[in-house]
Amino acid sequence: MSLIYSNYPPLKTESETYHSAFTELLERSDRLKIASGYISADALIDLKSIIEANSGPYLELNIGMHYFEGLTKQQKEAVEDLDNTLRSNNLGGVYFVVTFPFHGKIISFKNQDRTIGGLIGSSNLTNIVENKTGRQYEVDYRLPESDCSELEEFITRLRETTTRPFNELDVKVIESKNNLLDEQYGVDKADSQVVESIKANPDFEYEFRIPLKTDDATRSNLNTFNGKGRENKQGFVMPRSWYEVELIVPKYVTSQPGYPQSDKTGDGGVINVITDD
Repeated sequence: MSLIYSNYPPLKTESETYHSAFTELLERSDRLKIASGYISADALIDLKSIIEANSGPYLELNIGMHYFEGLTKQQKEAVEDLDNTLRSNNLGGVYFVVTFPFHGKIISFKNQDRTIGGLIGSSNLTNIVENKTGRQYEVDYRLPESDCSELEEFITRLRETTTRPFNELDVKVIESKNNLLDEQYGVDKADSQVVESIKANPDFEYEFRIPLKTDDATRSNLNTFNGKGRENKQGFVMPRSWYEVELIVPKYVTSQPGYPQSDKTGDGGVINVITDD
């Protein structure tokens, strides 16, 4: 049994992260059972991409809190897409706990009917997403093979006795808000009056227009996520996440007067950006 930490400074450790532990176990698994209080749309989109790229693993996902609290429109669409993918390929399904709110966060990994590992702790399913930059510090346990049979049996009992399939339910949709930058390191909430005064300032000196490549560059720029994922020696492919993009700014733009320059002296190169969303 080993501890897994979020490893945000100043409380960094030498332990692996939740994402790295999940990925390493996933690559060796052909069956996956998850019970998580909360889910996020990006985590389900990643799971769907992984399963489509590798024709597996088999997945039973049990969601513990959202039947009672509702799903955002984006969450519900992600649940529906993942459930359809799993059921149409006989690779499992998505279930909602309906008997009581379930707040546990546990995962069991199997290979050829042998349990090879498990994860249990404070991390919701959201933390499987690579480069997740939320500032909530989590602590989890990675369980060895010898301690996972009870965890596997519990998730099975949870599904059999307290859940119903997602495709048999009408889960309410709740209003969502853009919280992607909440609690991010180096991000402050700008006062709306400050933002409006800056936008209305007639003294803006510089403006830069960055061209974006889309359809003609299917694996680069805004479509970086379509590029080849990471493939291990056993042929397991970890696709790029749906949000992975890059903006490539051409030299004729970067050479314009006033364009922010990279730090070449070691004592600068940092700019502040104010956005209106």
